[in-house]
Amino acid sequence: MDLLEHHEMEVIYHFDRLHENSPDQYTSAAPGGGFELRFDDRQVLTTIFCYVEERDDFLAVDPSVVGIALFTSPAEARTVGEREGVNCKHKSDVEFLGRRLTWVSFEKGNRKMHYEYSDNGLSLVTLSLPEAVV
Repeated sequence: MDLLEHHEMEVIYHFDRLHENSPDQYTSAAPGGGFELRFDDRQVLTTIFCYVEERDDFLAVDPSVVGIALFTSPAEARTVGEREGVNCKHKSDVEFLGRRLTWVSFEKGNRKMHYEYSDNGLSLVTLSLPEAVV
């Protein structure tokens, strides 16, 4: 609650508009802080998006608040993921929403870390619960 108040973040409720039995969720963004939060239908925080590179309306996040290592290249992230992680996955030169990117994703303990790289380097880090927990 302190984080939401400090950044004057609004919480937005998303319900199953298409009636596809999708669970409800909540989001809250701090564009000036460079991060966005996603909560599940029980209001449990499940995902944190950390914008390392300015994008859309988001400024770059302060790296000191992310709480994990920020790898400067996909090769570095992949090396660490394969050495320390579980379920290390990666894909290069992917086109997504009009952008070309490379990503590396792995699980460690009770966290999943997903690193997204653009031509400029690390652009987005997504922290979430491992797939087995969700």
